[in-house]
Amino acid sequence: MEQRSIANIMKLMSMLTSEKHYKIEEIARRLDGSERAVSTRTAYRYLESLKEAGMAVNSDENGFYLAQYNQNTKTIKKIINFSEEETDIINSMIEELGNQGDDFSKKLRLKLFSTLNCVTSFAKDEKIDNIKEAIREKKKVTLRKYVSVSENIPKDRIVEPIKLDVVQYCVLCFDIEKRDTRLFKLNRTEQVILENNWEYEDLHSEPFKDIFRWIGTRKYNIEILLNNISRNIILEDYPESRLSIEECDYCSEFKYKLKTDVSSLLAPTNFVLSMGNNVEVLGCEEFINSIKDRLKELNSKYRIQ
Repeated sequence: MEQRSIANIMKLMSMLTSEKHYKIEEIARRLDGSERAVSTRTAYRYLESLKEAGMAVNSDENGFYLAQYNQNTKTIKKIINFSEEETDIINSMIEELGNQGDDFSKKLRLKLFSTLNCVTSFAKDEKIDNIKEAIREKKKVTLRKYVSVSENIPKDRIVEPIKLDVVQYCVLCFDIEKRDTRLFKLNRTEQVILENNWEYEDLHSEPFKDIFRWIGTRKYNIEILLNNISRNIILEDYPESRLSIEECDYCSEFKYKLKTDVSSLLAPTNFVLSMGNNVEVLGCEEFINSIKDRLKELNSKYRIQ
């Protein structure tokens, strides 16, 4: 389920447990649909999801409301006793936790989702259901019109799903074309289509997650000299990097060195380019070539003199 859907489910629950009645148009207007209110059709779908979860959602001439003495309603009221404003703040906090790389933040985010019972209980998700079936039955899937972070063109990707992360809305898969284990974000694909059985189970491997939160099986060893500015920025953006930064006496300008393995060169390349003269790259010819290639692309696009 996408973050916005989870937020809307929480907001709708908060509204209905306030013992007021709401017309469907008011529900749609109060829920967030990015640039405008959600449609009444979407609002009805959220109401149906709550009913499927066992909550007594009723309606009369005054609108929709939640029955007072349903056991699920009592439980939800004990768990979620927030105003709509408080619900928005909690969701912002949960979303911000998702941007942190340390284990404590990830565990806290998962605990909040579990406590609020909002991950999978209140809405059907065909992508999630198909991924679960594919893992259980050891089947391939096609990620229809998947848009990767490095390619702007939608492309069908045939993969073998290995491990699903519902909270992060992503799935670890063996990429048949790339012959590598990679993480795929489900919000980047239009549809998950079940295919035939796995063929490459013997090639499935346990990937590692680098400090830039990229997951893969390849490892590139990189070294980047940092000054105070670049050190502070990388620590703020990627907290796990603190274990890979050490003081050095390379020169008076650069007093720190980042030395680590990464599974992709894209993120460190972007970091180096964003830092300009505040960093200096050492070793790893592939990393240096990645930076040069990116500069050529930018020069071709913007005609930098």
